[in-house]
Amino acid sequence: MKKIKLKIGITGGRGILGTEFRKYYKNNFNFIIFKNDIRVKKHVNRWVKKHKPEIIIHLAAMVSTKEVNQNKKKAKSINYTGTKNLVEALKDNNLKPWFFFSSTSHVYNFSKKKLSEKSRCNPINFYGKLKLETENYLLKNKKNIKICIARIFSFTHPKQNIKYFIPSIYDKILKKKKIYNNLLNKEYRDFLSTKDICAAIKILVDKEFCGVVNICSSKSISLNDIAKYLKGDINRIKVNPPITNKESKSNYLIGNNKKILKLGFKPQFDINNILNDYMNKK
Repeated sequence: MKKIKLKIGITGGRGILGTEFRKYYKNNFNFIIFKNDIRVKKHVNRWVKKHKPEIIIHLAAMVSTKEVNQNKKKAKSINYTGTKNLVEALKDNNLKPWFFFSSTSHVYNFSKKKLSEKSRCNPINFYGKLKLETENYLLKNKKNIKICIARIFSFTHPKQNIKYFIPSIYDKILKKKKIYNNLLNKEYRDFLSTKDICAAIKILVDKEFCGVVNICSSKSISLNDIAKYLKGDINRIKVNPPITNKESKSNYLIGNNKKILKLGFKPQFDINNILNDYMNKK
């Protein structure tokens, strides 16, 4: 007897994570992509009413921090109001699906300690503020909908916009523009491959996990080392540099991934794999 695939409604399905997730798991699920404007309530309601998804993967958002800062009103209408439209459409149609919300590490602030889901939220930018505001709205509705909030840390992809760090740095290298290594030297981030992020989302879907969870590598990567690697100055990036009092002025945004590991997540790719993939597919 043929197994019936779960019906997953996905917003942002044509973005990087949405495209990758659908590619990897097209044989597991029946994906229904939302193709209209998430800001228009009647479009959202019509889609929900027609398809009645059993699971929602909500990825639609304005993400570039630079773009968000330049268009705060538009960003809020997409990131916050768009999510609200989706939740209200589900309630109006008496649907209670499992609901995955793609949040961000930007809801936290820089810290010398690895950030767990219980760490204090103090957004580092307006993008983070919008995501946290949306998280709080969703948590108020957890009695009506099964909510999973995933705080995704840094990632890159060959198709990622030049507004993001790695595409921007690589573009400067190719065009032989100056890179200010003294500024990058005190910046540390937590990078995960899109393949690993998609695998983590799949685990959360299968388990119908509810609550807040970090999706991260839990490894500290110097942005200066990334720039050097892209230029061909170093053969391999070292991870987990020590965080000491002497480095207190450095900006660390590193996640604690113990929670997602307990659910069965096992990252398969390191920063060197990620950068090699980026350069080889460029």
